[in-house]
Amino acid sequence: MRLVITSVKYGDMLPLVLPAWKAIVPSVTVATSPEDRESQDVAADHGVPCVVTDAWTRCDEGHIGGPAKFNMGFGINVALGLRGDVVAPPASGEVCAHVSADCYPFGKWPSESDLRTDTIYGFWRYECLTHGALTEHIRGSRTIGRFQRLKNSGSMPIGYFQMFRAQAGRWMPSYPTAGKTDTHFAKSFPRFEMLTSLYFLHLGPINNHANWAGRVVPQWEVA
Repeated sequence: MRLVITSVKYGDMLPLVLPAWKAIVPSVTVATSPEDRESQDVAADHGVPCVVTDAWTRCDEGHIGGPAKFNMGFGINVALGLRGDVVAPPASGEVCAHVSADCYPFGKWPSESDLRTDTIYGFWRYECLTHGALTEHIRGSRTIGRFQRLKNSGSMPIGYFQMFRAQAGRWMPSYPTAGKTDTHFAKSFPRFEMLTSLYFLHLGPINNHANWAGRVVPQWEVA
């Protein structure tokens, strides 16, 4: 299996989430842009492979719309090996997943034997606005019931995390921004399922539409 953490200009959050992901998932890769040296350095410090690509600002074959401002679909395709020649392609049926660098995981990775080829999977996320709240939850002094669960479009797996089995011709669509990419990809599967063995604390305010063309939310304050 392979999991890609997308971290384009999220080098402030990556040092927090990367160790947590390494403790849960056996194979983790960071994906970022050539300009984001901070994320590249964090990946190197943690001994994690890093895919550095300019696909985020390029148009893939079959691209829909105008020039790429933040082509999340193409970037993830390259990092997972679904398109391009940067990463070796996954084997047919191999479990692939991508997650945003603002998602801190808690729980247990599901058994791969339970994952179907015709299904795209996700986990729920909860709003976490401060480092203090994150620390309290890690220590067990603040329960998940004190965090607001965030809504998904149609309750399906969307862009912050999607997991699926690789299959010939299965890759994310290419759009000028992150908008539409995730929902259109999810709808290409006959089934979807939100699993509960894991959940995420989403670090920082939700500002989805503004972030579709690249990060605009404030830096994560640890102090």
